[in-house]
Amino acid sequence: MNQKEQQIQLRFPDEVLQGKYCNQLIVNHTQNEFVMDYISNFGPGAIVNSRIIANPVAFKQMVAALTDNLAKYENKFGEIELGRPTAAQPISNKIN
Repeated sequence: MNQKEQQIQLRFPDEVLQGKYCNQLIVNHTQNEFVMDYISNFGPGAIVNSRIIANPVAFKQMVAALTDNLAKYENKFGEIELGRPTAAQPISNKIN
């Protein structure tokens, strides 16, 4: 491990450990932050399960980590085909 890497011990409260289902994501941003609303959308009663607010550097690091993990997944299991959007419109972006 190089000096820039640090081991962090994580603790998961029970309500976080259970996880939340998400089939829609709305992303907004200002100059100073990105806001990600993770939503479960099953008909007229969509629920925002979590809101994550991150500074631009942290957001870019998250995108890089997600991109890396998606590539690893597709290398192991095959390419994910997006197909037609569902009625729930799984992913969307809003830009302020």
